Amino acid sequence: MVRRLSCIVTTIIVWHLCSFVTLAQNKKPEQMRWFPPSPLEMTTPDPLVRSSWKKQPLTTEELQQLETALDELNQEATTTFQRGDKTAAFDIWNRELRMRRFLGSLAQVQALSRVGAIAWQENEREQVMYITQRLQEIEKQMLKEKSTDLQLWRSLGEAYQNVRIPKLAVGAYEQILTLVRLQKDVNTELATLNTLGELHLSWFDYSQAAKTYEELLNFATNRGDRNNELAYLQQLAYIYEQGKQPRQAINVLNKLAAIYNRNKNLTQVPALKIKIAENYQSLIRENPNFLQEAFNNYQEAYVTAWKLEQYVAASEALQKLIRLYRSQNQINEALQASRILLETETLATNFYGLMQTYDQMGEMYLEKKEEGKALAAFEKGLEIARQLKHQETYFAQKIETLKP
Repeated sequence: MVRRLSCIVTTIIVWHLCSFVTLAQNKKPEQMRWFPPSPLEMTTPDPLVRSSWKKQPLTTEELQQLETALDELNQEATTTFQRGDKTAAFDIWNRELRMRRFLGSLAQVQALSRVGAIAWQENEREQVMYITQRLQEIEKQMLKEKSTDLQLWRSLGEAYQNVRIPKLAVGAYEQILTLVRLQKDVNTELATLNTLGELHLSWFDYSQAAKTYEELLNFATNRGDRNNELAYLQQLAYIYEQGKQPRQAINVLNKLAAIYNRNKNLTQVPALKIKIAENYQSLIRENPNFLQEAFNNYQEAYVTAWKLEQYVAASEALQKLIRLYRSQNQINEALQASRILLETETLATNFYGLMQTYDQMGEMYLEKKEEGKALAAFEKGLEIARQLKHQETYFAQKIETLKP
């Protein structure tokens, strides 16, 4: 969960930094006149390549010499960058990138990917845009030629990832998926699906992410791959939760609970049952019959947690169960659950939780017009409040209003 949260936070920052790139992709040429001309599209002759190259293509020896010279340019740019002169460094890199075209699409894409990663890290927005546009031109040509070069498609996908534009990377990996399926390369298909799933998530496209991980789950289930089956179910539970799809989430969470029960790994079950109950609760307005399912799952969560001596989880389940009872005006049931909660909070040594439970019980007794029992509950709450030196005035005022 920590890694997932970190990924989400990082992604949000990325889109704030690079939103201009996505905007630029959707602009028509006449709308982009205010952008400076791309240095990657300059056609000025370069001394690294003889001027007659159009009439007579570069020889193998000349291409090797050019590659060596471009590697030296990359090193020069890197040294200049490390000295702190970013403007000069990117000027050198842009020259390198222009000349890489002579070495073929793969060499060009790999170089664009390398420099693009640096540009993004340095928040060089225009440079990221120029590189993205060049990558899109290469992709356009690849599609026109119906390229089946897997290495080139992979490099293009990685390049789009390096400039943090997952939406474009998805297109490249979908091409890869089509090719590896034609080749019946199952392992590469699985690896590609995993990459696509991660990309969809980084784009917050939960619908497509769900489809991808459902495919991966089917693969794992059919192969008897229990470890990955569990991992994909966990990912799908997260996706359906984020995508606000409670019915699908319930289905996946129940499968997870069944696996944990089958493996006698009950420690995970209480938290799963709480989530299942929450999803059923979100569906009550749609179908009142789900109310009982919510009650049942909160109760199962509490019972399982109690048996495992997971008193914190047991308390959470009981608190949610009490709120649900109260929302349905089932005050007697809520009070009964509150008495169990008192015992649970005691075992968990959660004095703050005890104080809150007594307060809650006092309020419920007032709803029932049972002032004596309400007074006793608030007095118990005050005892704990004094120990904690917290909310003493609040409980004292409650008690004062109830005294004869």
